[in-house]
Amino acid sequence: MLNSSKLDFIETVNGFEATDIKFENISFDHLLVKAHEKEIYDFGDYIIAKPHNDNERDYEFSKVDFLSHKLLELIYGKHVPKLYAASFADDTYFILEKLQLDPLHKAYNVFRQGVHKKEGLDYKYDPQFLAVDNVMTLVEEHRVKVDDIQEQFKRNLEIKGITFDHSHVNITWRNDEPVFLEVHKGRKDYLFDYDRCFRYVETLENDRRELGLLLLNRIKVLL
Repeated sequence: MLNSSKLDFIETVNGFEATDIKFENISFDHLLVKAHEKEIYDFGDYIIAKPHNDNERDYEFSKVDFLSHKLLELIYGKHVPKLYAASFADDTYFILEKLQLDPLHKAYNVFRQGVHKKEGLDYKYDPQFLAVDNVMTLVEEHRVKVDDIQEQFKRNLEIKGITFDHSHVNITWRNDEPVFLEVHKGRKDYLFDYDRCFRYVETLENDRRELGLLLLNRIKVLL
């Protein structure tokens, strides 16, 4: 088990709990978005991301993913939504920071939802949550901006050993900076290379290095 006063969470048998926030009365009542592999629920000041199996999901989330997401937070800061807690018991779910989604992200998601529904997949969303005008104009603007940042971040895995999902549908914008919304998948080779990440974390200074090594050592055990 990974428990340290230097971390903002503690590990439990079935997941992770935040040390400074007590999450109670977990509710899956207000669905915001149902995408390819997760349902996103409103949870007050937070959101809950809950994996589902309705579109032939091919990845099983585990403790490794919580920890690799925390590595993303450590290394990339403002580009990653904060992850507070997770459960891998009867219902797998993650509790994350709720972001104010920008119009470009909303438009692209509305567009992609329409495409997937035509393909017969099970997608849906709350129209108020993704309310936006001039959808196709914003879709094209989003595509151009994401194409640019994909080029900017393309060597992340090579240099830092960890990167995020660059898909257009998973990116929103905060103060014109990209935020990568997906919960990290630490067992995907194109997103995480343990050895490269270990070498990179060892170059960090002081507390960041110590935190990174705590996370990596626990990931190694779980892998």
